[in-house]
Amino acid sequence: MIPTPTLLELGLLPLPPQGDRFVVRAGPNVTRVRLRAAPDGEEELHELARGNDGFSRVHPQARARHYRFVIDLNDGRRLHLNAAGLHAHEPLDRFDFTTQKLGPAWARDAIFYQVFPDRFAVGDANLGVKDGAYQWRGHGARRLPFEHAPVAYREMRCLDFRGGDLPGVQQKLEHLQALGVNAIYLNPIHPAFTNHRYDVCDYEAVDPHLGGESALEALTAEAHRRGMRVILDAVINHCGSGHRWFNREDRYPEPGAYQDPASPFAEFFEFTSRSPVRYMGWKGIDTLPRLDFRSAKLRAALWGPQGALRKWLRAPFRVDGYRFDVANMVARAGEVQLHREVWRELSTALREEGAPYLVGEHWFDPHEIVGPELLHGAIDMFGFAFPLRRFFTGKDRDGSAAPLDGRVLARQLLDSHAASQGALHLVNVNNHDLARLQTAASPEAFRAATALQLFWPGAPSVYYGDEIGLPGGEDPDNRRSMIWDRSKWDEQAYAAVHGAIARRQGSKALREGALVGIDAGPDWAAFARVASNEVVIAVIARAACTLELPLERWGLPAFQRELAGPSCVVETHRL
Repeated sequence: MIPTPTLLELGLLPLPPQGDRFVVRAGPNVTRVRLRAAPDGEEELHELARGNDGFSRVHPQARARHYRFVIDLNDGRRLHLNAAGLHAHEPLDRFDFTTQKLGPAWARDAIFYQVFPDRFAVGDANLGVKDGAYQWRGHGARRLPFEHAPVAYREMRCLDFRGGDLPGVQQKLEHLQALGVNAIYLNPIHPAFTNHRYDVCDYEAVDPHLGGESALEALTAEAHRRGMRVILDAVINHCGSGHRWFNREDRYPEPGAYQDPASPFAEFFEFTSRSPVRYMGWKGIDTLPRLDFRSAKLRAALWGPQGALRKWLRAPFRVDGYRFDVANMVARAGEVQLHREVWRELSTALREEGAPYLVGEHWFDPHEIVGPELLHGAIDMFGFAFPLRRFFTGKDRDGSAAPLDGRVLARQLLDSHAASQGALHLVNVNNHDLARLQTAASPEAFRAATALQLFWPGAPSVYYGDEIGLPGGEDPDNRRSMIWDRSKWDEQAYAAVHGAIARRQGSKALREGALVGIDAGPDWAAFARVASNEVVIAVIARAACTLELPLERWGLPAFQRELAGPSCVVETHRL
């Protein structure tokens, strides 16, 4: 197989379009560059003229929403340059560059902070669940000291509470602003039995143990006053068995679909038997009955003119969007595959309420649920978090040994980005479902991964406590209580997170620039973010290595560094 040269070897550097002007910087081996697009389904090739800064052409951007470059070399070879890199073969259109940008403008400059409400901060000690307040499936609710370690599911069934609430979040907004955060993603806040609240019992209420509706109104008002945004976690693939629509746990006085086949909510669920009562649950879990989106009444209840999801987007709450739980499974069960129809209908409806950011949890390839008429993006697990964590831990997401070469890391990251580059993914390193990388690998690996996270395209999301080096193993240990005594913080972690956020906020290339792969080796990978007059280089490594990158071919200073252990070097240069 004939190796394909790298962009750096040829001095090739595609710049983001400046209005209708397309520019490709190129070295002396490049003799011809053409813009390839197919706006009406038929291929069009447009010549770029050579000038002092490479090849350029003024071409209507509307005629090149998806495009790539055809590159001719002086040795007779023809290459194709798209968002995934250089190719000796003619590539699929799916990986073309795009001028399309999904998501509201505010979200493209957002740096999110994910809050697990029960474990973040206690604002009003009288609000939280009291010890022994209720029984659920043979287990009693417990109120434990805030600093108490999470209790294993088999012991307490997620009924161990610490008392964190929405007033606590509001009281810590100054901390978030000092860190550089300008958006908050709240894990579920609706009434539920468990501390995680993914077993939602009422979509139209805020859990009184978190402060109720008045606390959400106060939080969003104060966040907006500070120029911050707030999005909620919407759990619509399933609800809790205690939900008022289902009411298996007799939480509400009115019978629900579980007790009464004639209930107006019976069609919201898929019952497989009525005697005995059996129904479809998320992954077979009977405390999480799945919602059946064949029901028009269900859709109306969620996003119709008076739907629950619209309620929180409107005054007086005015939340700024939603993260949808297990979005990859919504409206999909066997022969029922209504997911694209449902996401299109839901997204169209919610966009009528302003400019909400709509992002879905997806652990795999999310292309089926992301698009101009669908969600703006996904939680970028498949395309960022999983490969990066595997690179540092040597383990796949199921815990099995699966070492990942740096060259493979670079290929997966670039291919995943290229396949959905117009999307606005939520990019994280850690979250409430994953062991924190500082525990799964090392604090050094976490700091390196965070530097790359804040370098990467998308909307970065910091998991609460990461900025202080909060450790955490597998669920539920990854949901430890936040530590507010600064003497117990990991100041290196704080400096790393704060510094990476500040660097992003001060760089147009990191907020808006194109992503380019530079090179990679067994233990390292190098990337660039490119704007019209700025290039930011990031080199991530997991082991000691000596690197020399001839960046002078792009008109930049040569990169020569000794890297020791897990690290990420980020350098900014002017073009």
